[in-house]
Amino acid sequence: MTTSTLPSRYRINGLIDTKRAVMDNLESMCNSCGVFMSYDIHQGKWGIIINKAETTVAKAFDNSNIIGPVQVQGTSILNLYNKVRVEYTLRDTADEIDFVEYELPDEDRYPNEPDNVLQLRLDMCNEPVQAQIIGLMELKQARVDEIVTFQSDYSTLSLNAGDIITLTHDLYQFTNKPFRVITLSEVDSDDGSIRIEIVALAYDANIYSTADLNRYVRSDRNGITGIGTIGQPLEPVLYVFQQSRTPGIKVEAVIPAGIVESLELWLSSDNSNFIKVATSVPEGGGTFDTGAVVTFDYAMAASQNIYVKVRGMNSTTTGPFSVVDSFLSYVPVQATDAVTDSTAALDDNGNVLNTLGMAGLVKLLDNLIANNDSGAAGGVYDKVFSTYEQENGINLAGAAVMISNGIVSIKDIIVPPTGRTLQPAFSTPSFPAILTGSYKVDVIVDQNTSGARGAVDDYIGVAVALNDVTTGQSVNVDFVTSGGEGTWYWNDYAMTMVVNLVKDRQYRFTFSAANDTVSSGPGVDAGFDLGISIYSFVQ
Repeated sequence: MTTSTLPSRYRINGLIDTKRAVMDNLESMCNSCGVFMSYDIHQGKWGIIINKAETTVAKAFDNSNIIGPVQVQGTSILNLYNKVRVEYTLRDTADEIDFVEYELPDEDRYPNEPDNVLQLRLDMCNEPVQAQIIGLMELKQARVDEIVTFQSDYSTLSLNAGDIITLTHDLYQFTNKPFRVITLSEVDSDDGSIRIEIVALAYDANIYSTADLNRYVRSDRNGITGIGTIGQPLEPVLYVFQQSRTPGIKVEAVIPAGIVESLELWLSSDNSNFIKVATSVPEGGGTFDTGAVVTFDYAMAASQNIYVKVRGMNSTTTGPFSVVDSFLSYVPVQATDAVTDSTAALDDNGNVLNTLGMAGLVKLLDNLIANNDSGAAGGVYDKVFSTYEQENGINLAGAAVMISNGIVSIKDIIVPPTGRTLQPAFSTPSFPAILTGSYKVDVIVDQNTSGARGAVDDYIGVAVALNDVTTGQSVNVDFVTSGGEGTWYWNDYAMTMVVNLVKDRQYRFTFSAANDTVSSGPGVDAGFDLGISIYSFVQ
């Protein structure tokens, strides 16, 4: 049996019931492809986090940044899962309901551990290998069931669900033990500060192993092959001839089981859009012998990635495609000293020599102006970035998208009742811009207390200005506001700026607020915590 690889580890393939709630459909899709759905408070968007092995630790926690106790929870031996059954729709049988089952061997169980089956239903999965991966991950994760809960300060808000953290704690004998973050919650403490409560699950990279997975092609539910059934061919063998008098490829394929009257060769440049380029039939008609080797020769004059697959056919049945074989970055070169009287002059693309000459010219222009993927020095790309580095001392070619991240966190800003006119309440120290260019600023204003109780004339307003200190203290680069009537004392406000700053100029942020809660809480001060993050980036 040959070893093959799925084109995608996870793929959604199923029906969406538009009568269900949107969130229910999203969760069904996420469950079927091994991802977590998460809300990013920094971008204000929903996103996904792939449940896979990680090597990067987002943050380390110990007594220096943990506030209060650490709680550890586990699962009773009576509730541990030791078997999983995953229901899914099998594409081999026109998406009929099928299932896979796995059971832990006795040596991996605890003494006197009772049988307990984990039942899963993947509505959007029709690939058995994908169902196996998800089922095994869930079963293994259910047995690594150490859950910790603790609190940290506001700076921990930069974490996201799915991030890997480490925990060191003497009482539980944890030393840089890895955990995966499940949830992050904002907590208002008794002293008015903001804390972040973290719930995390023990992490083990062995959970994500894909060893010893098997894929069997079935034509029906009982697996018995009928007379009209053609099996899946083995993965074809691809040979590439880039430098030849007629550049092209040769593909060798093995005839699968069944009544095969013809074998088709399909070709793609992106592994998505395939076209049939050749068909082979037995000499003299009839059918191929199972296990016979068929060879395809196909001339190719254009540079591209190559993906090939084959399938068997007869007058009544179409067999499944084989696994794809591929070759990346095919660049044909016609060897002029190999040109003979038998060299082909024309193909489907026109004159071979002209086509190859044009392909070579395009490749040279690509290296000179755009990607420079060949690594050749001296192109326009190298010259522009080299000149910028000489003038400014910054290597843009090696710079990451985010060059720096400045975070300002101010707590307990008190604003007395001042009416509906915004009054400056706090200004940060000035700071220089590290580059001339675009910057993104995220602002979170957390309202801790106020007299606002939702009355129509209860008004809380907040604003943040970015001042150009070098030009003048009152010169605003940008000014954003939020708030309004009918507010409550627990309402928080998020704002965003995108600004252009000049290198080495000094800037500062000024926070202003308006407090008018005469109806519900006259004379009550408003208290705020302010968090500002500024990102500089090269576009």
